[in-house]
Amino acid sequence: AFRSCSSLKSLVIPNSVKKIHSDTYYTNDRTFGYCDNLETVVLGNGLEYIDEGIFQGCKSLESVTIGSGVKDIYSYAFAECKSLKEIVIPKSVTKIGMSAFDSATSLSNLVFEGANDGTSNLKTIGDHAFYSDAITSIEIPNSAQTIGERAFYNNVITSLLLPNSLQSI
Repeated sequence: AFRSCSSLKSLVIPNSVKKIHSDTYYTNDRTFGYCDNLETVVLGNGLEYIDEGIFQGCKSLESVTIGSGVKDIYSYAFAECKSLKEIVIPKSVTKIGMSAFDSATSLSNLVFEGANDGTSNLKTIGDHAFYSDAITSIEIPNSAQTIGERAFYNNVITSLLLPNSLQSI
């Protein structure tokens, strides 16, 4: 829909929006993908999921606020967002898909909301989810059950806290 809109710098999705479709299977659309000058994204609380590849390749994206209604972050959602330095995963998120933040090479600060107080709903971190990023410290929430293959491969992790809830790594 808005792929490769090179003049788009800021995006706010209102709370009224529940779904943003990214028809990657048939058209490789990536709704806001490859918007080279997109710097800031605010996703409203009504959004239920972040679709596949929706912001892939937005190389100038520095700031993303994910609304509290998001349950799933699909594959490649923020892959190749090379300027993204920090992401806060809301406690509502249950699954982070394959390669969701793959090659976000500046991503050094990853925060799972609710990891400290047990209110996170995260169950699954998919294969390659944070592959080739710059994450230094991770506290996986107590709700997490699965961390996929190479989920944090090629990062600079110096501190890692894994929960007793993990069943598969």
